Amino acid sequence: MSTKKAALLFFLFVVSSTIIARNDNLPVGARSAGIGNSSVALGDVWSLQHNQAGLANLKYLEVGIYANRNNLLNEASQISFAGALPTKFGVFGLTFQQYGFKLYNESKVGFAYSKAFGPNFRAGLMANYLQTSIGENYGKSGNFCLEGGVQGQLVKNLWIGAHVYNINRAKASNFFGEKIPTITRIGLLYQVSEKVFASAEVEKDLVNAAMFKGGAEYRAKENFYLRGGFYFVQNPVYTFGVGFYTKNIRIDFAGSFHQSLGFTPHLGLGYLNYKPPVTKENQ
Repeated sequence: MSTKKAALLFFLFVVSSTIIARNDNLPVGARSAGIGNSSVALGDVWSLQHNQAGLANLKYLEVGIYANRNNLLNEASQISFAGALPTKFGVFGLTFQQYGFKLYNESKVGFAYSKAFGPNFRAGLMANYLQTSIGENYGKSGNFCLEGGVQGQLVKNLWIGAHVYNINRAKASNFFGEKIPTITRIGLLYQVSEKVFASAEVEKDLVNAAMFKGGAEYRAKENFYLRGGFYFVQNPVYTFGVGFYTKNIRIDFAGSFHQSLGFTPHLGLGYLNYKPPVTKENQ
């Protein structure tokens, strides 16, 4: 192997090992980012990534796009698409995600199904195809990965969510022979009032220390939301966010700050196919 190729492989290994672990279940959605990614018990279109059970909370067709730039590094940019379609049989969802740059990138395509079993319990499952690509003619490697979760109402206004990523223990790629992390999340969401909810969760894989997350959302005005949160393993990351919603449009912005790695901006745009119910007044 030439010196150039050896140096490239070493560089790519460092990038994939330290900036973002290989094919982790990357958090998505600027709303979730604003509340410290404590969203395993939340129900919105980005539940496609956090906990597919939450899709059963949706009543209308919804699509969204999300982008961030981890620690303002071009090489660690991420973009995601999500779409969910409620039907009488349940809610179907489709997601696409890409992370990285020309010499190293990861992509994920997932198809999800979620269903509510009464007003207090819902469950969901998603099948993913994950692909890792390395430049300089090193090629591509891919595998299938399963994930799923549940959400249930414990008492009035208090929901619990649990999710497992990589149920089938798939490998990340053939490049380094590493397995995709199997990640478990469990958390609570409490609806304090019509305008405020608070959430907290714990995330743990089979190797690394547990990650603790927490956050809250406040509806300051009818269409305007304020958010704040944190997450940490050893060093805390502090988050904030705002959201502006109309009947059909969703605009979310968030920021997260790590004392050593710096600032990460998050932006989300969404469309909700909301149609007012037909009444005698608006016929």
